[in-house]
Amino acid sequence: MKLPYTLISPEGIAFEGEADEVYLLSSNGPIGFAPGYADFIGALASSSGLMAKNGLDVLYFELYGGAYRVEGGRLKVISNRIEVRNSQEELAQSLLAKGYNCPL
Repeated sequence: MKLPYTLISPEGIAFEGEADEVYLLSSNGPIGFAPGYADFIGALASSSGLMAKNGLDVLYFELYGGAYRVEGGRLKVISNRIEVRNSQEELAQSLLAKGYNCPL
């Protein structure tokens, strides 16, 4: 069983996929989601990251504010801007440069 997720920016859908686990930085700190997660809504940190694990494959995204919602077993993330990062290290360095000291 996988967790479907969608990343949405003002330009439209930036990415859609499925993952075993998705982690992001909320306004209250890190949070993780897996298939079967209960319906939930929250705010992203002003500079946030998202990591989606699917088996051995991992995708990293940098997010700029917004909100997330789990509904009906699907995660939707809406952000002002979404940028792909090549590694966890690249994501962490970018977030640390912006003063956010809680990388994924």
